[in-house]
Amino acid sequence: MWRLALGAQIILRQLSSRKNCRGVSLLELLIALVIGSIIVAGASQYYLLNRYMTNFSRDQQNISNGSVAALTSLGDAIKDAGNGGDTSWSTLPVVIEPETSCDVAGFCSENHDNVSDVIAVRLNPQNNLACNGSLLDDNEIIINRFYIDTATESLNCAAYSVTKNQIIMPTNIILQNNVESMQVQYILSDELTYSSPDFPVGMGVWAVTVSLLISGASENLTTPTDWTYRLLDADPMTFVGTTRQRQIFQSTFIINSTYHIAKDLKSL
Repeated sequence: MWRLALGAQIILRQLSSRKNCRGVSLLELLIALVIGSIIVAGASQYYLLNRYMTNFSRDQQNISNGSVAALTSLGDAIKDAGNGGDTSWSTLPVVIEPETSCDVAGFCSENHDNVSDVIAVRLNPQNNLACNGSLLDDNEIIINRFYIDTATESLNCAAYSVTKNQIIMPTNIILQNNVESMQVQYILSDELTYSSPDFPVGMGVWAVTVSLLISGASENLTTPTDWTYRLLDADPMTFVGTTRQRQIFQSTFIINSTYHIAKDLKSL
């Protein structure tokens, strides 16, 4: 590109030096215009490519940061499930709220194949904070409910105090934007994986696997493309003619429940 610019400068100087002698011919003017057009086109392409690469890299970084934030919020609650400061808590069998027989309506786990799952975790947080950031009393038992809000494409949470028998305000807090889907699986003490949170009687939960589909904030891919994604064993999701970046992030969290660990060891 610098050679073209240098050539254009030389021609323009020659045209300027000869202007007083005989004027500028039509051919010389056309040559100058062609070279100038090439320079402008090259500069425009460079600008567009640079802007595309900048947006692409920014979206990649935002997607990566979003996955860390979302999985950290989920993982902290899941790993704390079943932990508590009082002796009665250590014998509490419910750490994942079931779907069909949960204790608090609206704070149940849910299993879906064609839309996002919902996971509701019962715990006494070690940091004394609910998922919405509200400060709790010592040994306060709560339920953190995590779900995807399709309207805002975000990972949200709501919290309920089992101890005080009331919803913890504020509710429906956005934890992370650009999270489009979530699927959850449960690994039980029989070493099998279950998609439904309605577990067989007597089974302890060893771990929970969470899979998230996270997208970029902007439409920055140059060519619209059809992409299909599948989270765990859910139905595939197809995006037709999309120009947004998307990635799947997945992690398995071990539950630290003293009750379940002791119970499962005893059954061996």
